[in-house]
Amino acid sequence: MNQQNVDKKTEEILEELSKILDKLTSKDTKQLDKFFKKVDELKRELGTTKESFSTEEITQQLQLETKQKEEVKPKIEEEISLPVEKMETEKVEITEVSKVEEEKERKQVNIMIIFPSAIPNSKDEFFNNINSTLSRIGKNKVEILSSSCIEYESFDKDLVLNYSVIVEKIKQHDIFALFLIVNEKTTETTNFIKKISSDVTIAKDISFKELKLKSTYLDIAIDLLLSIS
Repeated sequence: MNQQNVDKKTEEILEELSKILDKLTSKDTKQLDKFFKKVDELKRELGTTKESFSTEEITQQLQLETKQKEEVKPKIEEEISLPVEKMETEKVEITEVSKVEEEKERKQVNIMIIFPSAIPNSKDEFFNNINSTLSRIGKNKVEILSSSCIEYESFDKDLVLNYSVIVEKIKQHDIFALFLIVNEKTTETTNFIKKISSDVTIAKDISFKELKLKSTYLDIAIDLLLSIS
């Protein structure tokens, strides 16, 4: 599958997931089982593209989408008898109401990112990628806040021995989800995640390889949207 077909297929999957998630996060729960099965199917299908997901690609994509939206904005001209001053006042009032409604709908989620000092940019890569994915399939209804970041050199010394300190930070910052970035997953990292899971709603260890995959962020985004709906 060439890159153009991969991009097209990825967009189709993300668009369908966005529609499904709208229904999953609504109050209508009659067809939840059906929707969950469809989400799993789409996640597996997206994973087969094996497409890398870099911060630079995200930035370029967002810039392109913004430019396209600006170019196709409809220009509606209407002749009405209201004075210009009144029209502008009403426009401002409508805009303010829209902003208030948008703020009410958006939910903020505090997350903790634990990352290796050997690759400091892994923190920003993860944060940018998950926000980009959420904005596409969650329609900006969820805002991720990097409330606490912990940098480590040695997993055993910095994290295992300081476990109680990490738990205290979780409570202090009201952390909803914790993400541990590692070179590769091991029994030790898995046990750490299992242990810390009792203190947060979502806890995941992410390898460097997974950090580059779109399917990683899609899985996390779906978990976040469903957990806070």
